[in-house]
Amino acid sequence: MDGGISDNLALRVLLNDALLMEAQAEQLRPELLPVRRLLIISVNAEAPPNPSWPKQRIVSGLGQIVSAATGAQISAYNLETVIAVEHTVENVIRSLRQMRCLRGSTINGYPCDDVAGSVLRVNLSDFDEPEMRARLLAVRTGLTLPRDQVDELVVAGEAMINQHAAEIARFLGPAQPTVAMRRR
Repeated sequence: MDGGISDNLALRVLLNDALLMEAQAEQLRPELLPVRRLLIISVNAEAPPNPSWPKQRIVSGLGQIVSAATGAQISAYNLETVIAVEHTVENVIRSLRQMRCLRGSTINGYPCDDVAGSVLRVNLSDFDEPEMRARLLAVRTGLTLPRDQVDELVVAGEAMINQHAAEIARFLGPAQPTVAMRRR
């Protein structure tokens, strides 16, 4: 999902939802008690600015002018958004631990404090294959994209997430509580 200029990483809605969740924690308690892992995957497909523009004496075209004026602001806003999401995940995890441990020392066979959160940041500019990376970074933002571009973006996204599969699996942990976990 692309959030456009106002929410380029499409994470601001997540921040709003987290605030609503905190406000409605009591009503959501039954649904939240089983939650042990919160993984947010942020995929940034922002193309880097054209490196030749700063070297030009005259910047022509409205698109170049708007891009030059907004690019730095969007990048700064993206960074602020990711920092806010990371901080919010920490707060949500702290709240989930408290909520679970007030209920009992174990929830569904897991220690009440066995709750963790993580933000995994993936950037399309880090895609391994140079030709495909260049092609994908050249895709212009729009309300519609040709089917072949959508398919390539999906393939690239899947490949990049698969590069983190072991890290994600370690974070998620065992599907069933171990004997050691039950004894804690």
